[in-house]
Amino acid sequence: MTHWRLGGLVGEPRNASLLDTATLGHFVSRHEVARGDSPTSLAVRYGVSVTAIKRLNNLISDHSLHSRTAVYIPVPNAACLAGAHVLFEYCRNACRELLVLVGEGEAAAAREAAKAAATAGGGAAEGEAESEGSSSRVQEASKLRDKLVALLGRSLHVDEHTARYYLSEVGWCPKKAIALCEQDLSWESHAPGSSRRRRGPIRPIDD
Repeated sequence: MTHWRLGGLVGEPRNASLLDTATLGHFVSRHEVARGDSPTSLAVRYGVSVTAIKRLNNLISDHSLHSRTAVYIPVPNAACLAGAHVLFEYCRNACRELLVLVGEGEAAAAREAAKAAATAGGGAAEGEAESEGSSSRVQEASKLRDKLVALLGRSLHVDEHTARYYLSEVGWCPKKAIALCEQDLSWESHAPGSSRRRRGPIRPIDD
């Protein structure tokens, strides 16, 4: 793994050999599916091919994209990995283990979740702990993301979709998400009637 110049690894792979055999095709980023997304728009946005996105996520058609809450996007080149934090995650749609690029905030949260899971399962048999550990890490990471969405939604008075959009845009770092949202609000206040420059609309929730 050292030749990829990663910033850090989160968790342990199901198959230890992945640490030595991982290729560029194992590295992906996670994209939260939003209204208006299509394989073509995602391909343009991330600089990869439509075929690569469909193959990785086992999408049989453009419409099947919206049956998912999130999809994986192939990393276009090795330069994107320099200094990046990655999380081991098993994809049921791709039927293989992937290395998901995450922000520093999510990486730190996932490490804490893994430590908590390891402490809670300390009395279990070693074999059982290994088989359940990976699943627990994924579930805990998902719960933490949901908590971050709820917290940001209450803080900014926006709905879940909007909060999730801003968090996913900045690698799940709450401070950066708040700054990005405030930047958009400032832009909109100075450009009334103009179309939004971001595809993630700010939708305040009803009090």
